[in-house]
Amino acid sequence: MLDRELIEKSKGFILIPVLLIFTVIITMITEFSYEVFVDIQSLKNFSISQRLSVIGGSCLDFSIEYINTYLRSLQYNTQREYTFDLSPFTGEENLGITVTLIDENSKFNLNSFYTISEQDKLRALEGFKRLLRKINMDEQIALRIMDWIDRDTEEAYPGAEKEAKNKKLYSIEELLQIPGISETDFERLRPYVTCYTDGRININTAPAEVLITLDGLSDSTVDAIIAYREKKPFETKAGLRDVPGVTDSVYQSLQNRYDIKTYVYGISIKAESSGIKRFIYGIVDSMITGDALALKYYREE
Repeated sequence: MLDRELIEKSKGFILIPVLLIFTVIITMITEFSYEVFVDIQSLKNFSISQRLSVIGGSCLDFSIEYINTYLRSLQYNTQREYTFDLSPFTGEENLGITVTLIDENSKFNLNSFYTISEQDKLRALEGFKRLLRKINMDEQIALRIMDWIDRDTEEAYPGAEKEAKNKKLYSIEELLQIPGISETDFERLRPYVTCYTDGRININTAPAEVLITLDGLSDSTVDAIIAYREKKPFETKAGLRDVPGVTDSVYQSLQNRYDIKTYVYGISIKAESSGIKRFIYGIVDSMITGDALALKYYREE
């Protein structure tokens, strides 16, 4: 009787490690299967991402060709943005592609602060302050940005010259490097500022927030410009003379600061498939001579 009990207990003791080993094996198999699944999924996502990158590159070529063969030849430009949904042309139900061409000449050039003329710098400062007031942002932001870009080391805003770049911006995203400029500030500024043009503003496309940066234009004159172009676009630069409120002296002072044509375009491409997204951004200057246009700036994410 006693031997039988010992045998039963022995079986129980043996069963415990067997169960533990079995549990460990099951766990290892499960973890291995999960890791394999994750690796396969990651490989699949990488493959989709790379494909979207190639497709986005083709869309970039399309955009440059469109600018080169069509927009570049126009006498004047009246659209601030051109958006193309290329999804229907892919032949793939789950592939989405959107291309947006953005008029950079409809924005205020922050690199206007990088000038050897103190008068021009202060003019740019006052113009940018008017823009900030128009979009209900703190005017002190103008001082921070000016100190970051301008050539000198004199502080317009306390502490702003510390580690300042004191050179032109290469991209608008550099604004996020400036102390005191938050992501919220950046997103609010983004539609109205650039660093890629020669400073000329397209009066056919610039919004009121940008037109007000032009020295000598009041709010009422800006409204008059917008009302004028809504009826008929400015076909020549001289057309600005016909706008009520634009005096001869103001007209003459603005000659090198506005235009009726767009020369610099931003290109924004979004490609999406199976929840994976790729974004491509580029800048093209159509003033560059030659048959082929080159990118001034490129970023992919």
